Amino acid sequence: IQSRLPRFLGPPRPPDKTKRAMVVEKLQTIFDRGYVVLPSSKDFIQSLMDFFEVDKGITDIRLVYNGTSCGLNDTVWAPNFWLPTPSTAARVLGFGYYMVDIDLGGMFLNFPLPSLLQKLSGVDLRHFASEMGDAMKNSAARGNYRVPWTQCWMGLKPSPFMAVRFYYLAEEFARGNRHEKKNPMRWDCVVLNLPGDPKYD
Repeated sequence: IQSRLPRFLGPPRPPDKTKRAMVVEKLQTIFDRGYVVLPSSKDFIQSLMDFFEVDKGITDIRLVYNGTSCGLNDTVWAPNFWLPTPSTAARVLGFGYYMVDIDLGGMFLNFPLPSLLQKLSGVDLRHFASEMGDAMKNSAARGNYRVPWTQCWMGLKPSPFMAVRFYYLAEEFARGNRHEKKNPMRWDCVVLNLPGDPKYD
């Protein structure tokens, strides 16, 4: 955090009546997956992010959670790191090499948002709460329509850094102790296979 935190608590835009049922279904999905949860107290949410629907084909929609509008990006810092382009990735390839592209679905949504940023990444569900699950209905009956977003979200400046950091921690955990005899990913030594070496294979 490098400057004063935002307090964006404006009311959400009213829904499109023709797409209301689809919006409710998408909102229920983010609840079911734990991307949003009921807050610990009514005053937990300090700032909101807007959301709206866009058409996805003819019979479906995509919900866009527009966190950039709440001003949070102006207050947070993230280290700058460059991601490889196809040309830089190709530099390490030799003749007969293969590459694979791994598309991790919902990459940011796999990783948690720090609790401080959850307070600043709320979603106001007042227009839809009465049609959602019992927990949300009960919360709305008490006048609490706002829920915190718990995972890294698209558009948040530090999301790429946090997701990549967590991914590499998860990968290290999955590989386990290389000295453990029963670990299928164990290894004893590293054999370099370098282009230009007479023994290069």
